[in-house]
Amino acid sequence: VMLIITGAAIWGWSAAYHIVGVDELGRILVYIPLGNLFGMSLQR
Repeated sequence: VMLIITGAAIWGWSAAYHIVGVDELGRILVYIPLGNLFGMSLQR
């Protein structure tokens, strides 16, 4: 969950300053944990 919050913060900050590389990193940090959470919930 912390990764999602951190990733969202990085994503928002980089979007505000138009930093492309950091934007991608933030997006990855958001989507990977979200994918894991949804994957775990779907398996049950």
